[in-house]
Amino acid sequence: MRRRGYIISINKDIALGTIVDTNEQEINFLIRELIFVPLINQEITFIIEMTESGLIATDIELKTESK
Repeated sequence: MRRRGYIISINKDIALGTIVDTNEQEINFLIRELIFVPLINQEITFIIEMTESGLIATDIELKTESK
């Protein structure tokens, strides 16, 4: 199931960013896996996966406005 949230931090030095979702949970993501340039406060959708180092957001897409 896709979740919604927005980007709250970007650390290019370690290629890691943080998302906060609609439940106010913070989830990290890997910048190198994105197909767009991440910006603070960008609204996105994503999937959460469990890895050896914990939860991580994957399959991140920019949220599109439905009209």
